Amino acid sequence: VLISFMEPYYYALMEGPITFIEGYSFICFFTLIVVNCGGPKKLIQLMEETDEPLVCTKYLCKRCKLCPDTKKEFYRNCNRYLFHFCWTRTIVTVLGTMCYYSKTKIGYLTYIACSC
Repeated sequence: VLISFMEPYYYALMEGPITFIEGYSFICFFTLIVVNCGGPKKLIQLMEETDEPLVCTKYLCKRCKLCPDTKKEFYRNCNRYLFHFCWTRTIVTVLGTMCYYSKTKIGYLTYIACSC
């Protein structure tokens, strides 16, 4: 980020690696939690043994697609969301950066939309 203060033109180039590193750090943190709980099977077993409902079913009035019925599906969804947070977000950011350097008005607007 310090480079972006010295050379703002290159900040867009830095966004691709930054978004990948952010996503990768979330995946590593999630993996750390899973490993400390004894692995995926043990974690799912621990969640199923407790009578506590999932946070999304406990605090939201209506059921939504994001909050599944079983805790095993909840674990799978967490993995899927982290995958998309790391990889899909990085790909969209890189495409937005390419649009930014096209030096057109629509390219700049696309870059702004991808950065949100």
